[in-house]
Amino acid sequence: MNVQLAPQVAFALCAVALLAMTVPGFVLYRRFLRDLRSRHPSEWQRLGRPTVVYYSSQQARRDLSRWVADDGFDQLDDPTFAAACRRYRAYGRVYSAVFTGLWILFALVVSLRLAGA
Repeated sequence: MNVQLAPQVAFALCAVALLAMTVPGFVLYRRFLRDLRSRHPSEWQRLGRPTVVYYSSQQARRDLSRWVADDGFDQLDDPTFAAACRRYRAYGRVYSAVFTGLWILFALVVSLRLAGA
């Protein structure tokens, strides 16, 4: 059985998958911030008191991202929280790879259309 998928359908399916991936990502991020605030309030305060929708500044947003990327959570001596941070970071990397792949696919489809293929 030979099944062919039109590029537009493939792109739409990828976009839907990417949108569906935002839900668990949001849940992981929300849980990460909740646990940071409740288990390590001084660190949460130092990082600018981030919430799901608010950062005290762009610098605070970058500081939080750098803190997660550089394993800042390991200094808290909380293995359970550190494991949750690693899961959140890994999920973010997968999401970023899928997002990048979707943009590459989009650019490919557009360039093929513009080339008349």
